[in-house]
Amino acid sequence: MAPVSQIAGAFFISAVNTVKKNILLASGLVLILWSVFAWPLPAVVHRGIPSSSQNIELNAQRSLIPGDHLQLYYSFWLVSQMVKGEIPWFQNSYEFNVGSDAARREWRHFYLPFSIPFSLLSFVIGPVIAWNLVGLGSLLLSYLFAFLVYRSFTDDPLVAHAAALVSIAIPYRWVNLLGGSPAGFAMLWPAAMAWAIDLTVRRRAWYGCLVGMILVFCRFTDVHVFFFAALATPMIFVICALNTLGRGGSVRRVLVRGALGSALAGAVGSLALLYSWIRSHAVAASNLSGARELSEVALASPPATALLHWRGSGLVSHAYVGYAMLVVVLLLLTGIVMVAGRLRDNRRDRITALVVASFFPLFLVAAADLSLGINGIGGETKWRWLCRLIPPYGQVRQPTKILCLFPLLGGGGRGDDAA
Repeated sequence: MAPVSQIAGAFFISAVNTVKKNILLASGLVLILWSVFAWPLPAVVHRGIPSSSQNIELNAQRSLIPGDHLQLYYSFWLVSQMVKGEIPWFQNSYEFNVGSDAARREWRHFYLPFSIPFSLLSFVIGPVIAWNLVGLGSLLLSYLFAFLVYRSFTDDPLVAHAAALVSIAIPYRWVNLLGGSPAGFAMLWPAAMAWAIDLTVRRRAWYGCLVGMILVFCRFTDVHVFFFAALATPMIFVICALNTLGRGGSVRRVLVRGALGSALAGAVGSLALLYSWIRSHAVAASNLSGARELSEVALASPPATALLHWRGSGLVSHAYVGYAMLVVVLLLLTGIVMVAGRLRDNRRDRITALVVASFFPLFLVAAADLSLGINGIGGETKWRWLCRLIPPYGQVRQPTKILCLFPLLGGGGRGDDAA
């Protein structure tokens, strides 16, 4: 069995070889998008971090605004103190300390792996710039993984670049990233998972180990991203398998790689479930360990009109999908018709193409509806049914969290059937 380090090394070498010709264009596009969406942050990147995606007080700069950004920054800073040797590993010596440092030992993830590059960068350029660069780096990685996935669909790299740019321009990403939510960083993992699954089905079953590790990183960074990514994993495996088969892949090889890769992904990914079980004991006596009341979900359910509100705030801004996504749906529907026409002479390819292509608009519509919570189609009845069908869904208080899957809009492969 190939060691995990060898698998991870092959994965990233493959990534570098694929994107090295496009890395400058990708970096430039991401930097431009970040400069526009995050302004005025680029002008103060050396002395301030964002606290919200809503620039209500134009160019306002205030000190120590309470919010999620300070809480997450504090967790990152704690890791930097551990790396420096200022405090012991897994010890929070500053918060709720009544005199015993040893009593403040906390066996938790501290938002790995993002806290590690923050710690290393903070030694050289300071913690403020380090925070901003880690956020920018998460966007660039998201773009690159999405580009690799979209590149599987087209031989034109410019089309793949355009699609990748759309995938990171999702408003929900910026609401979380600029607001200091861990989900803003963690939203790079769904796109990475889609590419790892694609490689598992097309090339080597051992990449399933990497799929599992990505799920673990999802859990370390944001529990909602982990939950929804885990739900989407089987579906992505099926979509990638159908796409590979439809493009001439060997049925036997695809089935073997898919089955073995799924087993490996489940085995490694179960570490995230084990960690969740251990952590659940810390909140066993609180409301966080049980199902949410429907009244709680109602308070966090945005109105349907929020999907197309550009200048909304609060829940409205969280649920905004954007007119660009409607254009994407129309383009995909047009593509389905064109693909069906070109493949009319090959029944298997036609069916596969339709199944794969239909996934995207259906995914968009379903995710947008579920993001509305009890204000979506079916209202409270549908929500209760969903929680009975998938019990962990009952612990979701903010329905808009499902929008973290939007980077998964790319998936599948070209079917180059490596042995």
